[in-house]
Formats: sequence, C-alpha cells, structure tokens
Amino acid sequence: MTKTDQDIENPNSTHIASWVMSAILVVVVLIGTYFMGGDTGADLASARADGREAGVRSGSVDGAARGRDDGSKKGDAEGFAQGKKAAFASARKSSYRRAYRRAYDSAYKKEKDAQAAAARAAEIQNRIDSMRANGIPACNDPAYLAGLIPGVCTDPNSGEVLD
Repeated sequence: MTKTDQDIENPNSTHIASWVMSAILVVVVLIGTYFMGGDTGADLASARADGREAGVRSGSVDGAARGRDDGSKKGDAEGFAQGKKAAFASARKSSYRRAYRRAYDSAYKKEKDAQAAAARAAEIQNRIDSMRANGIPACNDPAYLAGLIPGVCTDPNSGEVLD
C-alpha cells in the first residue's frame, strides 16, 4: 500500500473521514428506524400486553414462555409470572383430579374385594351346610371335636372334606 500526498500531509484525514461516515450512517439508521415503524414504546407495550394475554390464556409453562417471548426479546416478567401462576393452578387441578381418582379406584377395589370375599364365604357356608345335611360335620363342630360324630369332617375355611 502506498501513501498518497494527502496521507502524508494529513495522516488523520482517513481516520476522521471514517468517523464522520460512521456518524452519518448511525443517524440515517436511527431516522429510518423511527419513521419506518421500528419498536416504539407503544408497539412494545402492545406486544407485552399481547404476550401477557397469551401467557395467561395458555395456562401452561409453554404459554408462559410464549408470553415472555411475545412480550419482547428480553421477556416480560409480569406475563411470565401470570402464565406460570396459571400453569401451576392447572397442574394443581390435575393433581387433585388424579388424587381423587386414585382414592375412588382404591375404594372401588376394596368394595369389590369385600363383595368377592362375602361371595366366597357364602359359597363355603353353603358347601358346609350341604355336607352337614348329608351327615358330614364341620371340623370345628363341638360334637365332632368331642368324638360324638365319627368319620370325615368339612374344613370350615375351604369347605373341603378332610380325613
């Protein structure tokens, strides 16, 4: 690179020219941004309100994040907080529903088990009664235990004939 006569006479001229050009460029960009609809305060406030509304309406952590991102690139703490609050409320309702469902299922299962046990006990009692009618006593019958009734007996727990 060779130096021109102007560079030799005034070595700072190119440096000053670059500063002037940079300043002009910055001014042009700022003016263009202002007149071409850049983010003004009203636009930003509107975007934040939209973000808050989207976050609250969604009611999920994803909605809260969307509300934060829609509000502005930096994020709107209020929209995020409202969306987060709605998300936790939704999760709490879901948790209550699951707990209620588990309790209901448990009670239903216990009721069904009790009904099955009662049916089984009734079946065993019927079998013991039929054996007694045929002359076969229950093994815990006092007359059988005293030896007054000889032979086999019926198990009171299962209704099976025992020797």
